[in-house]
Amino acid sequence: MATVPKVPLKIPQGTTYVHEFNYVDTAGVAIDLTGYSARLQMRDEVDSVTFFYEALSGADLVIDPLLGRITMTISSTDTEAFTILKGVYDLEIIAPSTAVTRIVKGSVTVDPEVTR
Repeated sequence: MATVPKVPLKIPQGTTYVHEFNYVDTAGVAIDLTGYSARLQMRDEVDSVTFFYEALSGADLVIDPLLGRITMTISSTDTEAFTILKGVYDLEIIAPSTAVTRIVKGSVTVDPEVTR
């Protein structure tokens, strides 16, 4: 089983946050994501019942299939509403066959907003 890469996210509260995830093979070549969807959740802890943010493809997650790229955009309204300052996340892709693969995981740190 492949190791899931860990990528920490640092999100400035009250700003529009954009992060690109690139899904590549061991040679660095983009994996074709044609027909895939994606989902991402942020929780204060892995075992938390509820999430404080969720992104889905077609909304906050945009897939560029031939580049193997998933771009997450969180609106300034959403980041301003974050009350949890530290947490965890993972990003999963769903194949047309409905097989689910976790492609990245990591910590989330929200940098509190001063200007409001």
